[in-house]
Amino acid sequence: TTNMRIERLLGPNANTEHRKRLEDYSKFLLNLRDGKVQSVLPNSNIIEVPQNVIRRSTSSLVESVYPDFAANYNNEEYLKGRCIMTSRNDTARQRNYEMLKKIPNDEEEVVYLSRDSCVEQDDQAKYDSDFLNRIEESSLPYHRLVLKVGAVIILIKSLSQKNKDVNGTRYIILELGENLIKARQLGGGQQSIVLIPRIPTISKDTDGTFVSFK
Repeated sequence: TTNMRIERLLGPNANTEHRKRLEDYSKFLLNLRDGKVQSVLPNSNIIEVPQNVIRRSTSSLVESVYPDFAANYNNEEYLKGRCIMTSRNDTARQRNYEMLKKIPNDEEEVVYLSRDSCVEQDDQAKYDSDFLNRIEESSLPYHRLVLKVGAVIILIKSLSQKNKDVNGTRYIILELGENLIKARQLGGGQQSIVLIPRIPTISKDTDGTFVSFK
């Protein structure tokens, strides 16, 4: 079995040390998937993660993923092969803001606020906008979104299948307007520039325990 993501990272010009490190990591992931990694305690699922993939602090993690970021913050080839993933929205928001602060240009930060309201008319008297603004839902962007020219953003709602402006696509911000963002797909060239408007989005009330809002 081949880990295609690792293969893409290796590329044709990877040096010997980098290649070995990624190949070892690929083998570890495959062995983990197949249940071949030995547990450190009998009758447990606790395993030992290789020391070379562990980072003891946020700063060392950022430096490992984004080395020499100040010199490469607008290098799209550099950016499109890097990201930091987390399972928690609050952690993602904090890391995003820290990276925003590292962008060494003179552009000012722009704050966008959502306009939340209940979908059903009967619910609007129960839940005001201040209450809805505090809810963090994975299918919706944050109520308060801080952006800056030069920052990388990700689309969470598809705009055009034809132009590959779909959920999960990443862009670099070119201009920030009051209700419009001009951005370019990472590595997509001038033909991939897109204008992203405010997009109406409804929360995914999957289990029926709470009111849907937009």
